[in-house]
Amino acid sequence: MFNPADMAARGRIGGYSRAAKYRPDELTGAARSGFMRRFYKDLPEGLTEQERARRAECALRAHMCALARKSVVSRSKRSGKRNHNREVYACENMTSLKTSP
Repeated sequence: MFNPADMAARGRIGGYSRAAKYRPDELTGAARSGFMRRFYKDLPEGLTEQERARRAECALRAHMCALARKSVVSRSKRSGKRNHNREVYACENMTSLKTSP
């Protein structure tokens, strides 16, 4: 049987070794591109690339705010409290989202 602490250490070693060999965009580029594609696919044709990127970024922000809101509501239900300030804070602090397709 495996020791959980040893398995965690092995995983950490593997992760650091992989990160030392490759750039982050090489490791996660395909996943990021696939994730962003979902925000581009619903956009109308005929838009400039700049406008498509702007709209995709807005769609991404809306998606992330909806997730943040769901999280706040879920935690509030579990704790029996209503904390809408956290929801607003979560949505207002979404300034560093990357929008390349």
